[in-house]
Amino acid sequence: MLAKDTFGRFFEPKSIMIVGASRTSGKAGNIILENIIANGYQGKVFPINPSAEEILGIKCFPSIADAPEVPDLTVLAVPAAATLETILQCAEKNQQR
Repeated sequence: MLAKDTFGRFFEPKSIMIVGASRTSGKAGNIILENIIANGYQGKVFPINPSAEEILGIKCFPSIADAPEVPDLTVLAVPAAATLETILQCAEKNQQR
């Protein structure tokens, strides 16, 4: 059974990590980040992109491990072939919680 606060972190996260955030307009990782900003999200946002220092004015981190904290919610915008490895990296990061 999931803890009550698990649903709170999912539906009302205080921090969101976007793995695969992109500078390229039209790509999923860019659209997701744009929508988070456009809808006035007030929490912390951690875009993950190894090739960008900043996207849409928000500081990027090169990897999940480099993010300053464990987010409440992580959104994956990576190719299907990278999904399993990305989930494993998220699980490793979650051990810091």
